[in-house]
Amino acid sequence: MNNNTHIFTRSRKYIDQRVWLTMVILSLLSLGLLGYKVASNVQCVPFEIALKGYTAGMDHSYYVGEEVGFSTHMKGGTSIVWDFGDHSEGKGPNVTHTYNTEGTYMVTATVNGKCVESVSISIRSMHQPISLTTTIPNPITGPDAVHALEPINLTASGAGSSYEWTVLNSPDFPVQTAQIATYTFLSAGTRIIELKIDNDPKKVFRKTLQVLPALETGPSQPLVNDNMPPPVVAPPPSMQKEEPGKDAEPEKPKTTIVPNEEFVSMLNQVTEGKKDLASFNQYLCNGGQTKVLANGTDWETLISFYQMINDKKKYDIKSVEAVRDPETNCVTVLKVKYKKRTLGVF
Repeated sequence: MNNNTHIFTRSRKYIDQRVWLTMVILSLLSLGLLGYKVASNVQCVPFEIALKGYTAGMDHSYYVGEEVGFSTHMKGGTSIVWDFGDHSEGKGPNVTHTYNTEGTYMVTATVNGKCVESVSISIRSMHQPISLTTTIPNPITGPDAVHALEPINLTASGAGSSYEWTVLNSPDFPVQTAQIATYTFLSAGTRIIELKIDNDPKKVFRKTLQVLPALETGPSQPLVNDNMPPPVVAPPPSMQKEEPGKDAEPEKPKTTIVPNEEFVSMLNQVTEGKKDLASFNQYLCNGGQTKVLANGTDWETLISFYQMINDKKKYDIKSVEAVRDPETNCVTVLKVKYKKRTLGVF
């Protein structure tokens, strides 16, 4: 018997047992590493960046000094970091940013440190010339700034046979076709007025209006409708013709038409505790008992809907459609779409 045989020289199936032991240990380490990667891995599913702000006449185009909102959500996304393209950053699913210089910026959202999505936006000066033509001077005359609730007249100084006045990004404002357009804006912000003369694409002009906060005055006066043309003065009674055998019926008073976007702004102010229920009465047929259709399924009264959202910032009003009485213009139904924040996310 050979006494020089050592235990570590033993073999199994012609392979040294030390080799077998090394292979088992490496296999266990590999399985553990694989399990960790599977457990910690987050798949990069497609996601989008949503933008919010007052556009400068084109998609993804905003003004210098204006707040631009960015938001994105991805299932499984726990960390979202924003690069606004101007050497500044933000964090979270919903952020806002203000650009101080004109230019084009690439905004990038990075989710969980690995999933990336980008969008390009353009920032332009609010005061740069905005006439769409270079050969014809801009014929729109009128002030560059006005306080909310104050009527303003804009005049087309150039000769033409037809005029079309439009408030851009505000489809609820009907087109005005007189040479003088009259507006009364109910809230502060920036408005872009477009004028087309003689339906000629070469005669399209724009003017930017800065609407300042309303001045505080005495008791509130009836508001002038944003969209009504200048009032027509009736002839003296002696010049009015009356049809024989018919008594003139008194005309029902008309209610001020408020664009749907103004109702959105007012209801969002309710969620911030800045607007009370009485602010809506002048536009409604039935006051607080006005019907509200919430998210297309739930019927409420304005009183109950107000109590639900008042001073609760977790509600975000997305859109409002007002149904009006055809004779008096007062609102009979408000169709409201909103989102509710859950655990800090809409």
